[in-house]
Amino acid sequence: MTTHVGRGTRVAELSPNTLPHSLQGLSLPAWEAIGDLLSPPPYASLLAAPYSFAPASPDSRCVPARALASLATEVIAKESQTIFSYGPAQGDPGFRAQVARSLRDEGLEVDATWVLPISGATQAWDLVSRLFAAQDCVLLEDPCYPGAVRSFRARPQTVAWYPVGEEGATLELLEKAIVTRQARLLCINPDFHNPTGNTLSIEARREVARLARQYQLLILEDGIFRDLNYNQECSYPPIFAFAPERTLLVSSFSKVLAPGLRLGTVVATPGLVEKLAWLKQAMDYQTSALSQAVVRAWMAQGWREYLRTIQAVYRQKRDRLAAALRRELPPEVHWREPEGGFFYWLSLPSSLDAENLLYQASREGVAFLPGSFFGGGPGSAARWRHFLRLSFSAIATESIEPGAALLGRILREQSGSELYSAAPLF
Repeated sequence: MTTHVGRGTRVAELSPNTLPHSLQGLSLPAWEAIGDLLSPPPYASLLAAPYSFAPASPDSRCVPARALASLATEVIAKESQTIFSYGPAQGDPGFRAQVARSLRDEGLEVDATWVLPISGATQAWDLVSRLFAAQDCVLLEDPCYPGAVRSFRARPQTVAWYPVGEEGATLELLEKAIVTRQARLLCINPDFHNPTGNTLSIEARREVARLARQYQLLILEDGIFRDLNYNQECSYPPIFAFAPERTLLVSSFSKVLAPGLRLGTVVATPGLVEKLAWLKQAMDYQTSALSQAVVRAWMAQGWREYLRTIQAVYRQKRDRLAAALRRELPPEVHWREPEGGFFYWLSLPSSLDAENLLYQASREGVAFLPGSFFGGGPGSAARWRHFLRLSFSAIATESIEPGAALLGRILREQSGSELYSAAPLF
């Protein structure tokens, strides 16, 4: 079994008896069994496709590499005695204070004791999963980010699912799931949801906070795309703002700055931060002191101006893809324009299977992720087989139109004929 951070797990020609005892009998979700999208050969070829809408990575041309290198040189010269030594698991005090200051600018009443630096947002899922006992129930979205599924399926907790609708969580079904499953934790991505691109309304955010208080529920709020908002009229406070005592707000610098820094934060009550820091010491002891120092210096220089710059870049990409989709795709394909983030979620005719479509498309040079990759609950992979996710973040701007045109041609060819029958790609 080979594992890549953020890329899932590939199970390759192993009999059950060769698996570690703790994994024997583990029921793997559908996305685990599809051969690992991000392991070669299939996923390596998707990333290498001339027109790849697959990765959820930031545009490498937006990374301020020279500025970060200069800041790294400065902090190494000034702080070498501390950043190259062991530091507190709770993180660099200056970095924590800088993050808290930024959150206060958004109206959140927090200080540095509410902030825990983590080694990328993915670590938050694993840390939080360790807080709960085997009999506890965790509610995940369907569809959802596969890394969340991976973290909780690796633990003994019970995992249940609730559907994500056009406006985000379907609140009636969410409350029913909380009650019937006696859930202890709710995982939710309210801003520019991965993969659907949906945004939760402010009324729905208040209602989620109310449900958390009523049913003594903790909320793990995935806010990694919050700063990638392309319509300020739809800028809503996080769920954290309405129930700070019951919410863990996860953020990351991977999407807005550089994934290689492996730096994110969990914002929660000081008591929860202390518990998570204790757990973190058993994992990696501390998040990179150098990354924290560099980002602390970067934020101090006025990072909001940088955010406005990259928001403009991604807004232009989103709009160019929207125009290309309207022009190139057959009318049977439907989507909604996201207010932020990186993703379009396309609904295909029922005759089209996105996995088989990807097999054909990738052979011709265009790539995306099929909806089944994001399925979680029973029957979910089948439910989302007629959907696909297009990410416009990493693809070159000049490749958006020809990539959409190629995808449109393939969709038109397949819509009017019997589906190309291929051996399963995954």
